[in-house]
Amino acid sequence: MVASLHRRLTCVGLALALASACGPSKTPMEAPLPIVDEFGRVPQLICPNGPGCATARGPLRVGAATRTITPVVEPFEDLDGNGRWDPTEPYEDLDEDGEYSAVWMAGFSLGRQARSVHDDLWARALVLEQGDLQVGMVVLDTVGWFHDDVLRVREAVQALGVPLDHLVVASTHDHEAPDSMGPWGATPLESGRDEDHLSKVVAWAAEAVAEAWSKREPVTMTYAQVDLPHLVHDSRLPEVKDALATGIRFEGGGGPVAVLAVWGNHPESLDDTNQALTSDYPHYLRSALEAANPGAVALFMPGNLGGLMNPLHIEGCPDEEGNATCDNGTYEKAEYIGRGVGEALATALDGSGAVQVDAPDLRARRRSVLLTFNNVLFLAGWSGGIIDRTVFGADGRRMPRSRAEQFSVEEVAQGALRIQSEVGSVGIGPLELVTVPGELYPELWLTGPNGESLITHPEGADYPDAEAEPALSTLVPDNRLPVVINQANDAIGYLIPRPQFDREEPRAYKPNGQYGEQNSIGPDTPGALAEGLQALFGP
Repeated sequence: MVASLHRRLTCVGLALALASACGPSKTPMEAPLPIVDEFGRVPQLICPNGPGCATARGPLRVGAATRTITPVVEPFEDLDGNGRWDPTEPYEDLDEDGEYSAVWMAGFSLGRQARSVHDDLWARALVLEQGDLQVGMVVLDTVGWFHDDVLRVREAVQALGVPLDHLVVASTHDHEAPDSMGPWGATPLESGRDEDHLSKVVAWAAEAVAEAWSKREPVTMTYAQVDLPHLVHDSRLPEVKDALATGIRFEGGGGPVAVLAVWGNHPESLDDTNQALTSDYPHYLRSALEAANPGAVALFMPGNLGGLMNPLHIEGCPDEEGNATCDNGTYEKAEYIGRGVGEALATALDGSGAVQVDAPDLRARRRSVLLTFNNVLFLAGWSGGIIDRTVFGADGRRMPRSRAEQFSVEEVAQGALRIQSEVGSVGIGPLELVTVPGELYPELWLTGPNGESLITHPEGADYPDAEAEPALSTLVPDNRLPVVINQANDAIGYLIPRPQFDREEPRAYKPNGQYGEQNSIGPDTPGALAEGLQALFGP
């Protein structure tokens, strides 16, 4: 497989070499920064005026492309009705490898096996270029994409000869897709990742970026925002809902090239009993945007997901009296949400409130952050090989697994080991798309009507007297409109304000606590991300 993958990447690279003959390419002196330095750290980037991106002048050029990333799902006869293939049950060997190839679905309980495909999963890419600066964005219909895998995609894009200064790799956080992270296998002791398939996803994502790069053309930009509170529910106290959707359309000489939608809501409308692969409501959202913008590639990136922004408690397909007519676990509800967002954004982009930017400028920023983790479940998953990612020592250098495994749980909780993640932004005209590597609680982004913090200090929380982190949107320069993208360049779980963090008894808000902390690496993370963004944007 490695040899065939190499041949495929080489062929794509040759095609791109021919395509680049009619466009600028970087000379060795203008080469982008390395993907990682000698210590395994991602170099800081501030563009323009950085290495390989000295200027960002001239027209903004944009290209977009897609690749399907749907795995093969082999049908079987479920003779015992348990919803899973058993060794005595007949199956269709579609991949002709002589054995049944299970696809484990992510997002809810482990052991949920895919039995069919409802709609394709996608890698959708956007490339933006201005002067020396070239930025890519690719979003995958997966539950999450670890930082190590982000680096693999960047390496694959680089191998195709695409001279990007920065590449954002995000996931839609799809809860009806294959396990791309590990925890949702057949049993707690088995990873749900299919490494062969994920290697193909890396290649397909790189191909989508490369094709988008080859299609770039001069564009104008239009953006609009619309609030959609009826389509999202906050299931954790305090209730702080972020329902604002942002749409960005790029138009070339022949019409729309791409439309990017950013909105925060878990793609889990199909709930936990579904066994058909689907991109959930983003499928219908993208279809609505593409129907309204013929010829365009529609991309969806998640806004704030923490808190918990979800679709399961809204009234689906309400009748004239406001009563739900479609339930959780149905495609009707997924379509109601996705089409509702897509059509609202399409209308807003053509409405009087839309803002057209004829000559948008392009910017990019990126900073590596090393994060401590004190979640015992995360540590157990890592030590057991279920979660596979590079670890670093307190000195900021990569550490071999054999050495890292010698540390005790207490030493790890005190910071003996770190994981690398990223914060950053992509600026396009007046917009600043801030990228965070997990599921951000809206309290960490929004402020009150007078600029006050929305973070509470509840009695019973683990750190009720802790200083509240700044709202990350306030770190963006005042002359920019901040938009947040979650699950970007990593997937480290819930980002919970430290004063509201509540893992230990006594509990805050509810006698038995609330859902969230079990999927957070720890209370120090939001502060570390804020420090990283502060370093990028300045005081």
